[in-house]
Amino acid sequence: MSAASASLVHPRSIVEEAQLNPALSSLLVETFVPLFGEGVTIAKEAEGLSVTDATQVSEMKQARALRLKLRAVRVEAEKRRKTMKEESLRSGKAIDNVYGAIRLATEPVEARLQEMDALAGQKLLRRVLRKVAKPLQERAKAGAMSVSKSRALFHSITTYAKREKGKQVAVIAVGSKAKQRQALAVHNVFYDRRRKGIFYGWMLDQGHGNAAARPWWTPAVTASEGQAVQAFTSELTKALDRIAKRKAKTASPDTVVPA
Repeated sequence: MSAASASLVHPRSIVEEAQLNPALSSLLVETFVPLFGEGVTIAKEAEGLSVTDATQVSEMKQARALRLKLRAVRVEAEKRRKTMKEESLRSGKAIDNVYGAIRLATEPVEARLQEMDALAGQKLLRRVLRKVAKPLQERAKAGAMSVSKSRALFHSITTYAKREKGKQVAVIAVGSKAKQRQALAVHNVFYDRRRKGIFYGWMLDQGHGNAAARPWWTPAVTASEGQAVQAFTSELTKALDRIAKRKAKTASPDTVVPA
């Protein structure tokens, strides 16, 4: 056996190493292995042939015949390769087109649903933050009750959503809402005069001019800030656990009502 024959790789081995699907693997083997076998057989016949002189007419005729046979095998293999490659390209294009149709049908809806998911997440966070903010609100109200005669400041303290300019996500704030209707009504009745807003909360807390500070807000924040992170983690975990339980219950086959 020649060195060239010894170094040949059988097409079947190439197909097996490629790990294609069974149908395609069988098609490649059926298409090309017979041609490979035919070509190897012709090549072996040519191994013992040698032409060194122009008088070897018979050997030259035999060499020509073998060459034409090998050419025929190679040309046939090339035709089959082109045919299969064209089919593969058409198949690849069809796959891309089908995927494109699916993408066009699903992407816009997916994007809209993703926005809904984001809104649901924001709503969940706001609900959790309102729970976390409740102790601060209660402490602030208790402090305001002790420093405000009219109790207008007490009524102005609330938990509310606050959206900063240029931002899509609202944050939860606790504080004295200057134009809280009930607070303004209480103030106007108590002092028998109209006021545009309850703006004096910070003055009472920090002091203003000759008036001494009567802290009500600062103590409430100081007492609450150490518990805020732990409370947020706890409430968020509980909320996520409730969602997970609802999803598990919905997905359970036992909860499906027969049609």
